[in-house]
Formats: sequence, structure tokens, C-alpha cells
Amino acid sequence: MSKDKQFRLPEYQQYSVPKGPNSHGSMILVRATIPSSEVESVHCGDGVEAQAFRIQLANDSLVVYIIYKPVNY
Repeated sequence: MSKDKQFRLPEYQQYSVPKGPNSHGSMILVRATIPSSEVESVHCGDGVEAQAFRIQLANDSLVVYIIYKPVNY
């Protein structure tokens, strides 16, 4: 999704990476009742897009990574 467009879904927290010259863009939606925060992603290789977020569990936390590599790269 480009920077000039916004997508919002009520009762969800949005974490997104805008579409850019080397990125197709990505978005993660987490239900607002689940405590979450964005995590700085690690570099996974050329042409690979990665995004991460942390959800807080009762006594621990879990980091979830979304990784995407376009087939034509």
C-alpha cells in the first residue's frame, strides 16, 4: 500500500511497511485486545522483505516474523 493510501480496520493495531522502490509493501493486523509492539526486523537477504511484531502473552512474549520474497526477484 502506498504512503498516500491508508487502510484501517476497527479494533486492530496495524504495523506496515509502505510500498517502495525495492519493496512491495506489507501489513500486519493484530487484534487491539492483544498487547503488541513492532520489532525492528533483521535483513534476510537481497529481495527479501521482513517485518516483525511482538505479542505479550500472560507470562512471556512471542516475536512473529512475516517474510516474503517475490518470485520474480
